[in-house]
Amino acid sequence: MRPPETRERPGVGTGATRRSVVGTEASSLTLKPAADLAAARRRWAYRLVRRIATPAPLYGSQKWLQLPEGDPAKVAAVVTAAESWAQAGDDLETDLRLEIDAARRAHKQAEDADYQARANAHRAEWSRRTPTGMTFAERRTEQLEAAKPRIGDYTGRGSA
Repeated sequence: MRPPETRERPGVGTGATRRSVVGTEASSLTLKPAADLAAARRRWAYRLVRRIATPAPLYGSQKWLQLPEGDPAKVAAVVTAAESWAQAGDDLETDLRLEIDAARRAHKQAEDADYQARANAHRAEWSRRTPTGMTFAERRTEQLEAAKPRIGDYTGRGSA
């Protein structure tokens, strides 16, 4: 069996070349979903942080600075800080979507309240201008009632 055929291609930003195997199956090149990677990262961080008996000091605090290099509590504090930062990144899309949605709703509510205030002011202004003080719907209902046939009205030719 002979080795797979390789092609050389220039490296990015350097004069170096990289070799790639021609004809490799696409399934071997697929990436794991981000959720799987995040879960694996969290499991690793949890196992590392559980190794210390007492809670780790806050990363960058005076107590943390006083710990010797390589101390498990110092490493656990760094891992805890890194995991907190990574989880914030994992949740960033959802957090931004919720924040934008809340801002959109608040803007729409303010816009609707402003519209209602202007509409009510307009109605109040125009209801003062009408001689009857009735709304359009009330006037139209009165007109339709007046247009209904009454007892004794002529119904037209050919009616019984």
